[in-house]
Amino acid sequence: MSDNWVTIIPEDARHVPSEDCQNQALAYFRKIAPNADEIDTAVDESIEFRDCGVNFERVFCPSCNTEMTMGQWSNLMDSDQNPNGFRLGRHRMPCCGERHTLHELRYEWTQGFGRFELSAMNPSIGRLSEEQESEFCRRLGCPVRVIYQHI
Repeated sequence: MSDNWVTIIPEDARHVPSEDCQNQALAYFRKIAPNADEIDTAVDESIEFRDCGVNFERVFCPSCNTEMTMGQWSNLMDSDQNPNGFRLGRHRMPCCGERHTLHELRYEWTQGFGRFELSAMNPSIGRLSEEQESEFCRRLGCPVRVIYQHI
């Protein structure tokens, strides 16, 4: 059996919304996904990779839109990670030489990095509408990134 998650993270990977904001967003998620198996928040001490599972297809440089090989991306991941999570340092892109963090890369499907996540397991709601995404931004008090994970 496979599972699906809708995960919401702040666009700023280091940002952790206040507890009040987290609770407001959690209540909203429960309202729009009443049949979800589970809805919860998580706050990590370090920056963690929030992936899309088997939905992961490709990675592109945000400057020149060149597709990176999985080997190139893996090397960047390895060099950025330490025992305390990810640093999100600026790395020289192998294609054009511009510098970007792993969080700034363009992923198909969307992925990202962060200390905070709000997620719903098997929410049975499909993709969030622009209105719903805006409501999460409002409740969390920051721009967000939505990740659709399938395992």
